[in-house]
Amino acid sequence: MIMNLIKTVLIKLFLFASAVLSLFVGCKDNKGENKAKTSLFVSTNAGSMYAFDIVEDKLIWQKEVRDSNIDELTYFSFYKDEVIKSYLDARIVGLERSTGKEKWTFEDKVSPDQQYYDYNFSDVRFVHFYQEPAIYQNAMLFANSHGEIKSVDIPSLKENWIYQCEVPLFSAPQILGSSVYMNIGYRLLKLSAAKGKLLQSYNFDEGSSFPVKTEGNRIYLLTERGTVICWDDNLEVVWTFSPKDEDLHINKNLLINDNQILIGSNRLLSIDKATGKLLWKLDFKESGIFTEEKLSEEVTNYETDIRSLVTTDEGFVVNTNSHIVTLSKKGKVMQKYKWPEPDMLMGLSYENGFYYVVTKSGKLFKTDLDFKERKLLKEKINFNFERGLEDVCFRFD
Repeated sequence: MIMNLIKTVLIKLFLFASAVLSLFVGCKDNKGENKAKTSLFVSTNAGSMYAFDIVEDKLIWQKEVRDSNIDELTYFSFYKDEVIKSYLDARIVGLERSTGKEKWTFEDKVSPDQQYYDYNFSDVRFVHFYQEPAIYQNAMLFANSHGEIKSVDIPSLKENWIYQCEVPLFSAPQILGSSVYMNIGYRLLKLSAAKGKLLQSYNFDEGSSFPVKTEGNRIYLLTERGTVICWDDNLEVVWTFSPKDEDLHINKNLLINDNQILIGSNRLLSIDKATGKLLWKLDFKESGIFTEEKLSEEVTNYETDIRSLVTTDEGFVVNTNSHIVTLSKKGKVMQKYKWPEPDMLMGLSYENGFYYVVTKSGKLFKTDLDFKERKLLKEKINFNFERGLEDVCFRFD
């Protein structure tokens, strides 16, 4: 009875998040590595993937999926010369990074060991929700909707260990040092990355479907209500931030950049990474940003809600459905650019002094920082608009 109640609450939490979720949760922050990136990898909610040479501005390879049952964004990781791509249908595929050629496929299945636990997932579809395989040594770690966290040896595709949970899992495990940190809805687990043994756990009150983020020896978690919890690597709470904005919308994971943590979708809140104190706040519906008058809530939902937020060399860049806005590190609006076509902006990213923008019609553009020069890199990028979340992920290498 209790297990079914927990499961019902978590499923409702997931459905709530899915209605508005623009996760980009598996997309790593691009800033922080000095080496210039030469390749761009793009993944969509249809399971399709594209690789580009961003020096020559050309498509290297594409691997499109035409399956109406694949309608949620899943992510990918880099391992040696491979791209390890997760799919909603519980497949993980190793692709040759330079050609996109499929080298191996791992098909996840429920472990026979689960029969010894008093768990019932008969009403939950067996899939990989929002998985980005975490790499630890030669193993990939991931979770499935039937409550299993797994470690699989990549060279042999044999399972190293399985940790069983009583609830469906909607986020991906994260590695810090020799430990795995996994958000399972209302509890954070710390497991041994080598053996899968439970080391510690921490219960929290507000539900979350986001994976934790790690930096240094700190772990950060964002809840559905906008609370941010910071732990050290022993799961001792360092600080907790609770927003005072009752109408704060949360539909994407937090962003860590230098000394700041940014959250929010209808407005941005900047939190001091060391203390958890509010640094600044920016509301795009206020007068002077898009219009001379404060926008109504009806307009706000379309014109000002943030679809993507990424770091740049000077600060941040966000896009709404129709605008691209650059911000300083102190939250000051630097540039506002209205997209010149009636096409909706799906998402963007930044690298090497250029923005990369994907529109709903499936076009990928590369534009300079002043928006004066724009180049079309690809048309007809494949999305699934019949159901699921309209989403895209960028990774540079």
